[in-house]
Amino acid sequence: MKYRDGVASLVITDIEDSDAGRYTCEASNQYGYISTTAAVKVKSPPRIEFDSRYLDQQFPTGATIKITVSVDGEPTPTTTWTREGLSLKVLSSFHDIYCIAVKGQ
Repeated sequence: MKYRDGVASLVITDIEDSDAGRYTCEASNQYGYISTTAAVKVKSPPRIEFDSRYLDQQFPTGATIKITVSVDGEPTPTTTWTREGLSLKVLSSFHDIYCIAVKGQ
């Protein structure tokens, strides 16, 4: 934080997702108090966390599997599922966690 020539500044270097939030600057003296707040959003590319248990797995005919991934990014990315190039329906999503279920024929 710096204060020079009547200007207060806060410098955040190497900004990360965790730096997002509300930042408040307050000024006070014997005659009063004032503050201002700024909301900082950090833009980031999409990220996917995938349960590696499903990589290269084989399942018996008739089995039902549930594949869940966590998706993050700012702004929130659009998520789609495909199988062999064809779109699939998302069963549910909750707080950027998406789920599909595949039932054997």
